Amino acid sequence: MPGVQSDIIEDASEPKSYGYAQFVIKLLVAFSIVLIGTVTFVIWVSINQLTEQASAGQRASISVHLTAEEHRLRDTIATALALEAPISTRPAQADTQVTPLMLSRYVNEIQKFSYAFTLSPKDELILSTQDGAVLEPRLGAPLLVYARPLIEQLRGKAREGTPVRRQDPDNLQPALSSQGYVRINGRPYLVTAALIPTPLSADVQQGREQATFVAFKQIDASYFQSLSLSSAAEIALAASCRNTAPDLNCLEKKSISGSPVFAVTWPKGVTNVALVERTIFLMAVVIVILASLFAIFFVRTQQIQRRFRINRDRVAFLAFHDALTTLPNRALAFDRLGQMIATLRRQQKWVAVHALDLDLFKTVNDTYGHAAGDELLQAVAQRLLSLCRSTDTVCRLGGDEFLVIQVVEEPAQAARLADRLVAEMARPFMLNFGSVKIGCSIGTVTSDDVKAVPDDLVLQADAALYKAKADGGNSVTFFSEDLDNAITLRKAHENALRAAISGSAITIAYQGMFDATGRCVALEALARWRAPDGSAISPNEFMRLAEESHQAIDLGRLILEKIAEDTQNLSEVRICINLSATQLHSIDFQNLLVEFIRDRFSPQCSFELEITEAALMADAAKTRATIDKLRKAGYTISLDDFGTGYSSLTHVREFDFDRIKIDNYFISSVLEDRLARFMVAAIAQICHSIGVEAVAEGVETEEVRALLAGLNINLFQGYLFGQGVAGSDIGSFFEEGSLATKAR
Repeated sequence: MPGVQSDIIEDASEPKSYGYAQFVIKLLVAFSIVLIGTVTFVIWVSINQLTEQASAGQRASISVHLTAEEHRLRDTIATALALEAPISTRPAQADTQVTPLMLSRYVNEIQKFSYAFTLSPKDELILSTQDGAVLEPRLGAPLLVYARPLIEQLRGKAREGTPVRRQDPDNLQPALSSQGYVRINGRPYLVTAALIPTPLSADVQQGREQATFVAFKQIDASYFQSLSLSSAAEIALAASCRNTAPDLNCLEKKSISGSPVFAVTWPKGVTNVALVERTIFLMAVVIVILASLFAIFFVRTQQIQRRFRINRDRVAFLAFHDALTTLPNRALAFDRLGQMIATLRRQQKWVAVHALDLDLFKTVNDTYGHAAGDELLQAVAQRLLSLCRSTDTVCRLGGDEFLVIQVVEEPAQAARLADRLVAEMARPFMLNFGSVKIGCSIGTVTSDDVKAVPDDLVLQADAALYKAKADGGNSVTFFSEDLDNAITLRKAHENALRAAISGSAITIAYQGMFDATGRCVALEALARWRAPDGSAISPNEFMRLAEESHQAIDLGRLILEKIAEDTQNLSEVRICINLSATQLHSIDFQNLLVEFIRDRFSPQCSFELEITEAALMADAAKTRATIDKLRKAGYTISLDDFGTGYSSLTHVREFDFDRIKIDNYFISSVLEDRLARFMVAAIAQICHSIGVEAVAEGVETEEVRALLAGLNINLFQGYLFGQGVAGSDIGSFFEEGSLATKAR
């Protein structure tokens, strides 16, 4: 009795395991205390350093923005004065104060300065304004006292050199200016003083005094909001940093004399005190938890023994159920199906088998990860259970394949359930990582034959499912005899392709890519395959067959081996290799491509990977990382068949292609179809503007080639230059009088 013997062995080993477990848990508890304490200290130190670094970065950012704004305001005034200098300094004319007033209002209303003053060369107040309105001299004169040090500093600079003059109306020189901060009645102001440049006609001597323009701008909350600072809402003003709270950062601005004018304060984010308190609290919680666990260990030692016993009920459950979704598995599904068929002997009913496959599950799995895929499968299982009766059986066969088995009164009842399943599975799933919308395909078979075999019914449901997916998915297909024949033929093609790959029966034809002079600049490797009956199968068809039958990687490996064999004696040539979506996103095939370019070819050869937009529709970040990996390995990247499918300019912008190949759908009708011609011209212009080469595919006549050349397309490919040739004839592309020259 194996089961009883197993129990005896288990019970005999438990006391030793129990003592060993005690020692291990004590050791783990001690180690955990030391480890958590160390980690807590490191976290505390790291957060403290990060807080200081963040404060320094914020301080630097605010300082840079303040300095940039100071320079902007100063340069704006200096430039404006340079523009208006010939008018503002004309003596004894009726419009003497017109231009100063215009400048003052410009400074007040546009640049938001509170006050603006114009002084004569003898420091006489010519004009004063406040917020765009003229201010009486007696009211404005007291404010100039605060700007006097700045004016004197400015005039000192002027005495050391030649005054700025407007030499040429088209070559302006900004006025000499200076800036500083002052505090007036408890409010900080930014003061900008500038000398008004003398006109060309004035008799200016070295050191002669010039007219002065002075402007005051109040520093308040609106000033910082205009700086586009991310922390503008948290900034506050203070008189100085002397009494700043410890939880605030502070940046102080001073006057020319060095006394504080104002200070900018903003929160530190997380204070050191808060960090210490949080760390102490965390350590206390950890110690309490560890102490509790240690106490529980001694109180409940008997429970540890049970952890070593096998849960027989759980093992039995997992033997017939899926561990992820808890649905019945394949073994239980076939058992239930057999029981349902047996009931047909006593009831005049039908048994229905629905094979269900999720349409976009792989995209979700690749985009969001396996954890998200598992969560989606669990949600699908719950939705299926909610849609079926308690007498129905919902099973998970594996991957994203499910099976629904039921006994129905008539086949129409099964059809109604299948339609309801498709409709409900198309509704979005609200998951932890977001909302996703997938859909499903269903193959259904019904039978009232009491001698039906469960395996045969499931195979027929699978055949109908295969047809539903081939028709585009998100639909229901009922099994029929014709469908059985089509599936048999499909399986035969899959087996034939598998044999062709294993037997190296796939051949490679090379089609040249030519420039405007007729010189071959690249070769595109095109896979060719003939079915066992001798009929040629189009590359699109057998590539799709390879993708759906999981043979794309083996096919790609064979193509690379053929290319290596055919081009081993070539040099200074670019070989273009087509990649499918499966090959592009396969880590193994990516590594194979890297190894291929590294080990098998000389540096004189270059290689280009042609990718269609369909292969780019997965996770953009992962796709970009894959393309970067292949580009670093030495490949150039081209976008194939552009103009059909998605035709997304986003892909052109995001993935930085070296070449864009315009699909022959447009090229073939470019002579007759004006719209096609305009679209080709637009694509060519986009390529030219962003520095990407445009390649025209499907060029079959000289007239088309000439027209495309006029549209700024300089690379051509198509039957005009000859059909694909075998690897042994590649040299003909590079000989004098080659296919291109003959075609021309």
